[in-house]
Amino acid sequence: MWAELEFLGNVMERLPQIDVQSPGLVSLEILEDGSTLGGKRLLAEVRVTMRTIDEAQVLADALGLTGHYVGPVIDGQVMHDYIGLVDHATDSPIDISVVAYETTEARA
Repeated sequence: MWAELEFLGNVMERLPQIDVQSPGLVSLEILEDGSTLGGKRLLAEVRVTMRTIDEAQVLADALGLTGHYVGPVIDGQVMHDYIGLVDHATDSPIDISVVAYETTEARA
């Protein structure tokens, strides 16, 4: 158990932009990835789900994420996914995804 807590602490220490007490934060998932990208082992894969597209965009900008994917309409909702690596200059970057959903009525 202590190893898992230490791992989570290391990840969150490197992501000070994420406020777990924010009312805009819906969920936070942290997975120990173990995969490699460009010869570097990823420390973790992090997925943050925010309440609104605007809140997701603000967090993505604060994290320096440059990728943006807009999914297809499913059940009247569109997913926005902001993606990128954090701490990519280190030996173990973090793969992060900031997601929010909007209804198709909001897009009209």
